Amino acid sequence: MNVESIKKYIQDNPEIDQAKKEGYLKILSSPDVSKAEISEILDELEDAVQAKIDGVYADAGVVLDENSPEYKRQYQQMATEIDAAEKEFNSSMDEIDKEMNEVEEDTSQKIDDVKAQSIRDSIGI
Repeated sequence: MNVESIKKYIQDNPEIDQAKKEGYLKILSSPDVSKAEISEILDELEDAVQAKIDGVYADAGVVLDENSPEYKRQYQQMATEIDAAEKEFNSSMDEIDKEMNEVEEDTSQKIDDVKAQSIRDSIGI
């Protein structure tokens, strides 16, 4: 995201307080704006968006508490499913590698046989 797109986002966003908009735009319009200043503004914008998301969840009665037993259980279940999927993927890849090596060896042997036959044919054996 470049400075111009950040400025456009800020200008077009009705959720951002006018005073904050003016402050952000003043900083971003400065010819010597630093990466640290841009990063700080992006962090503040991200925090504001996350607060808005959290507010929507709270209004809907959904509480995302990482310390709740239900959250931990769901997270552990997700982690277990990811591990199982990764193991299955790795197993499938191992089988594919094994098949590929067998095909490669077979192909190499057939090429060697064709070369040998070609040499025999060229010398009349």
